[in-house]
Amino acid sequence: MSTQTHRSRLAIVAGMAAAGLAAVSVLAGSGSAAASAAPKNTSKPTISGPARVGAVLKGDPGSWKSGSTVRFSFHWQRCNENGGSCRNIGGATGREFTVRVSDVRHRLRLLVAATNRGGRQRAVSDPTGVVRGASPAPKPRPKPKPSAGGCKPVADVSLPNQLLVDQIRYSPSVIRSRSEPLVARFHVVATAGGCVSGALVYAVGVPFDRLSKAAETPTGGDGWATISFHVLPTFQLRRGNLVVIFVRGRKPGDSVLAGVSTRRLVSVRVG
Repeated sequence: MSTQTHRSRLAIVAGMAAAGLAAVSVLAGSGSAAASAAPKNTSKPTISGPARVGAVLKGDPGSWKSGSTVRFSFHWQRCNENGGSCRNIGGATGREFTVRVSDVRHRLRLLVAATNRGGRQRAVSDPTGVVRGASPAPKPRPKPKPSAGGCKPVADVSLPNQLLVDQIRYSPSVIRSRSEPLVARFHVVATAGGCVSGALVYAVGVPFDRLSKAAETPTGGDGWATISFHVLPTFQLRRGNLVVIFVRGRKPGDSVLAGVSTRRLVSVRVG
């Protein structure tokens, strides 16, 4: 190989090496530029939570594009009713903000600053709705007052206590005629003690062909419910027979088969 040819090949190799170094330098330069660029916001910050006094609003910084680690800082702002003239709220620099009385009739928004080693950029959320006052606290349910007769209201009876029909009175005490109504009185108490007013009492003859039907009747202030029946023509009045009556006492609103309800069978003689 001639000396001139050898020198030509060395020149070509040197040129290729220089070009490679230049390419690496360009790539390194472009990566360095990306890493040194300030963050770029790609979706704006958001706020979640009701705009109401006492509510806690939560801020999200949104999405950011950055070639290096990003640090976020937050500042809540108070705006006018139209969402303009926004100003920073003193001390409100966390991701969460508890709505104050002073925010009523204003809108709130979140200012987010994103910082990396290339710089700092800011973005703001859309404003909230106009802030309303706190929801009024529910009024306490008034406690039922004892009835005039001294009995406790049925509303005060709850499980595990139950209702009991503890006394029954008939007038007349013995059925002797179909023309004379049978007036039955039922007394209701609670298992915890004391008579109960407002309990609904239902009574019906068994079988159903013996006494007329009667409506459910509440107990009065003395714990008694009065129900009147007529003896039906289909019932044979024979001395020594019994008229059986099914009685149920319950709390209004409760299931007829559950809750504090009670039931029993009682009877009246035929004379």
